[in-house]
Amino acid sequence: MKQHEKKVHNLLNRLYQKRYLVDLIVAKAFEKVPLEPFLPRGLRRDAYKDKPLPFAKGIDGMWRPVAAPHMIVIYLQLLNLDVDTDVLQLGSMSGFFAALMSEIANRAKVYILEQDPMIAALTEHNLVESGYEKRVSVINKDPLEGLPEKAPFDRIVFAGAIPDIPPIIRNQKGQESIVLAPCGRKRQKLVRLLTIRGQEKLESHGQVKFISLPSKLSEEIKPAEIGMRKQAEAFFKETFLTREPMFKPGIEVPQPIMRDLQDGWALCEKGFCKAAIALSCVALEGTLRHLYERHVREEDRDEGYGTRWVISNYADKLRSINAISELEKNELVALHNLRNSVVHYKPETMRGIEHQAKAAVNLVKAFIEFSFSERS
Repeated sequence: MKQHEKKVHNLLNRLYQKRYLVDLIVAKAFEKVPLEPFLPRGLRRDAYKDKPLPFAKGIDGMWRPVAAPHMIVIYLQLLNLDVDTDVLQLGSMSGFFAALMSEIANRAKVYILEQDPMIAALTEHNLVESGYEKRVSVINKDPLEGLPEKAPFDRIVFAGAIPDIPPIIRNQKGQESIVLAPCGRKRQKLVRLLTIRGQEKLESHGQVKFISLPSKLSEEIKPAEIGMRKQAEAFFKETFLTREPMFKPGIEVPQPIMRDLQDGWALCEKGFCKAAIALSCVALEGTLRHLYERHVREEDRDEGYGTRWVISNYADKLRSINAISELEKNELVALHNLRNSVVHYKPETMRGIEHQAKAAVNLVKAFIEFSFSERS
């Protein structure tokens, strides 16, 4: 086995063991596209370590990274590419990600829009050197303008973070399409916008951390007002996933909190949805207590703290001292309302309770993960 093949094989094994990699087609694409030609020579020895790697510095002085392999795998699997899927990629990522997509969508075309002329030229050079120049086109223009002359696209993918998916890009997706983007500024979520027979469905796939997408138009985009839905059911159905919660490696979460969350998921699997929601809220309250005690000295803590406080009290107080954002507060209040709404529910009268219970566990998981990874 060649050295390159051995490194790829070892990387894919690690990603499989950590349950990032589940799609054989994605694994085969990694085997076919060597990463080394897309990196500076001095970094090629690190090509198959699971971490982001800088490949060039733009004219703005910022280093541009190729995302960590586990994140690329997540992206590729969420895009659900087919052989004839036309793709618009906004931002360069050295051309490596586009080459991988072109291996899967091998009867289609991938377009890269890159604002920086130096990065665009380097990306095109990388693709020529690797033999992908016929499948992938690099266009030097502001990525947030899109490519209306080639629209509609089956897939649109952002290689950098944006506040929200702008209307001009939404207008360039097809009737059966996927848009994938890290949305947010300080706190980002990986958002997937599915369009099926013209109907849109928004999903959140957890916390991510990307550099901002270089674009002169990014400041004009206003974040969407997600906030509270009129009904907790709609909020959870439209925004959060229903998969088993898994924390990223290296995040130290106290065992009682971790155990409550895992037990909450187990209860979901057994159909005890009311108990699952309640237990996930117990895990959340432990996390909120950690945040409150971290940000507020003991002598300054409000009367009643530790005895009568519930999620909504924590949310209000933490927002007032800027320990959480308005969006986070609204999500917590939505979960508080969901718990209250299921206290006396009858299973036959509460629509979609199984979905909501699993989604609630994952909302709590995302908040816990972010709290203990960046705020502690």
